[in-house]
Amino acid sequence: SDIKMDFRLVTDYDRQKKPTYEPLTIKNNNGVDMAEQPFEKHTLRDEQRRVLTWMRETESSGTPFVEEEVVESTIHEIGYRAEGRATRDILRRGGILAQDVGFGKTVVMLALIKETSDETTVPPHPGAIPTNATLILLPSHLVNQWHEEIEKFLPELKNKVIVIGSGKTLEFSKLTIKEVLQAEIIIVAWDNCIKPP
Repeated sequence: SDIKMDFRLVTDYDRQKKPTYEPLTIKNNNGVDMAEQPFEKHTLRDEQRRVLTWMRETESSGTPFVEEEVVESTIHEIGYRAEGRATRDILRRGGILAQDVGFGKTVVMLALIKETSDETTVPPHPGAIPTNATLILLPSHLVNQWHEEIEKFLPELKNKVIVIGSGKTLEFSKLTIKEVLQAEIIIVAWDNCIKPP
């Protein structure tokens, strides 16, 4: 999108002034319609179905967001501050599912993957592999748990899941484009993405 640029010179700059912020409001899913049950053999609870509806809407329609970068310089002796700002409007998709332990976040995410597996929402980038696979980066101790949950809730994807556990960087680097194109889900322990010291 178009980038807007502006600047200002603040001549009565005072570091003692504290900015005022809007109060934090925690959103909830009260009043959100429940999604249809996504699995044939397993049932989601009502609150999980409402979260699934919210996640689908957040993925598909997005939320307008203004990305902003500010650069400033101050001259303390005379109390001036010069400020340059660049902004652009973007459409933010997705969000954070931050429910308590035991809520069933994994199964809700798998339901979202199932419901959106045929949708292409992100335009391809030059040089990128045009795959519909969902990449899941996890701490190493959760890789096997996620793989087991996928086999339980999405057995139809059994042969379309790539799992790269902890310390398998070499295995990760040997993935072929064909394997990535055929995969529906790629699970990677995130320590494979961290450069060793």
